[in-house]
Amino acid sequence: MGQKDQVKSLEKCVRILTCMADNRENMTLNEVTQKTGLKKTTIYRLLQALTSLQLVEKKTKTRQYLLGPKLIYFGVTALSNLDLHTISLPIMTKLKNETGETVNLSILKGSEIIILARIQSDHLFNVNLSVGSRLPVNCTSQGKTILAYIDEEKANWIMANLMFDKRTENTISSVSDLKRELERIRQNGYAVNNEELEKGLSAVAAPIFNHSDQVVAAINVSYSRARHPEPEMYERLSKKVIRASKEISRAIGYSG
Repeated sequence: MGQKDQVKSLEKCVRILTCMADNRENMTLNEVTQKTGLKKTTIYRLLQALTSLQLVEKKTKTRQYLLGPKLIYFGVTALSNLDLHTISLPIMTKLKNETGETVNLSILKGSEIIILARIQSDHLFNVNLSVGSRLPVNCTSQGKTILAYIDEEKANWIMANLMFDKRTENTISSVSDLKRELERIRQNGYAVNNEELEKGLSAVAAPIFNHSDQVVAAINVSYSRARHPEPEMYERLSKKVIRASKEISRAIGYSG
């Protein structure tokens, strides 16, 4: 087989695998033929080859094909190599340009969040935070977002070990109040920081999920209440922040 023929066969294999992935259900030979538009004899020959390589499985009773275990191995390996920071930066930049405000990406470490990436606004007022800064989960929109979606046992352990230091008069300072806040976050799909970390600073955050449906980070937009005192700002920003969080989640393999 010449090089051009090999490339064409490979392209057809990818076309078949993509068709099966898009369909999300087991498919018969006829269904793959109809969906791809390739010749039935060609598809049969390629499916046989893909099956021998464990890229496709065939159910004997139903004579249906499905994606094989080797693809799971490839997928997990590829996802483990994805760099959250690198993937998030262009999406964060876009969000900063859309809102004109500072955008942060944070991960959970113990009972604190660590800022993984930060793109500051062009405004004079900016909180003195930088990449690597650590903050308690209970007084940050990102911390509360991650806490709302992690394993319940882990969340309870974190809340039981929080100091609940009062940063401002709005800082959540008890487990019961924090649990009520987490329930609101799960209902709304985003968290807000109502001057809980620093007076005059507000933020809106949304969770980022990986291919295993686990929350791995959070993205937020923070802004000065002096510029935007209106409470409607939360809802306006939440749509943009949620859209960005979903875009990052999909890029690292989340399919929900």
